[in-house]
Amino acid sequence: MSRAYGLHGSDCFELGSDHVGDRFEVFVAHPVDLPGMPLSGPPRVVYCVDAEVYGVQLVEIARYLTVDPSRSIEPFLVVGIGYPDDVRERTPPMRLRNRDLVTPGTPIPDWVVEALGGAGPEPASDRFLAFSEEELDPVIRERYEHDASATGLCGDSYGGLFGLYTLFRQSPLFTHYLIGSPGAVLDDDPVFAVEAAQFAAGVPLKGRAYFSIGEHEQADSGTAYETLGKNYLCLAALLRERAYPDLAWTAEIIPGETHASVIPFALSRGMRWLFERDGLPLAPVRTLD
Repeated sequence: MSRAYGLHGSDCFELGSDHVGDRFEVFVAHPVDLPGMPLSGPPRVVYCVDAEVYGVQLVEIARYLTVDPSRSIEPFLVVGIGYPDDVRERTPPMRLRNRDLVTPGTPIPDWVVEALGGAGPEPASDRFLAFSEEELDPVIRERYEHDASATGLCGDSYGGLFGLYTLFRQSPLFTHYLIGSPGAVLDDDPVFAVEAAQFAAGVPLKGRAYFSIGEHEQADSGTAYETLGKNYLCLAALLRERAYPDLAWTAEIIPGETHASVIPFALSRGMRWLFERDGLPLAPVRTLD
């Protein structure tokens, strides 16, 4: 059964996947078209995982930024990927996220198994990526008018980990990446082995990527966020060392924010850095006290 997600100007449908062996719920949210501010052309497509949470926020923030008279972003079609109610009732959503968004071969720590209420399916983000590229995207391209010059991917936490995996794999589908608080929560997290293998094979990273993390994610010592924060610094150091000529990227630490509270800030700043019409740089965060 499909839900409307409470979004006006959106469609919702289910799509089965042979790659994953499951069904997904997909919403497609159209950009706003205000009187006196018509769209100048077909929109680009931005995919967002965790549609039930991050996708809805992305749509509403993007719509406001599209009509911002000061610094507007390019309009885009948001495609949110989530799960139908009966799939969520059969398998807890956290186990589904662990299956679809975590890098293949990642050992699942005991604290994650406890949080999931059991081990669940093995991580298989390669299959979820194949679903996105080969099963979902052709449907979107056929049904909706779009600008094919660039395609974005947005994800946070485990969704950000999937974004890293997809960037490192150099998916032919995506060109722009909004990666928030990437959920690499293990020392020597397997997602970095994907980049290392590509580098050894002479495959350079290309695209445009915005990374962010909340300041307090680095301060939570003794938790998974501590490792996440360390790996975030390792990611930035790695990209500086590699100096890929065709990868434009920025990595921010947003002051005063936690793993949860940083999300709307990351979405707003990330969309502006990736899609702002005038390409102006982001101003650093500052306070007046």
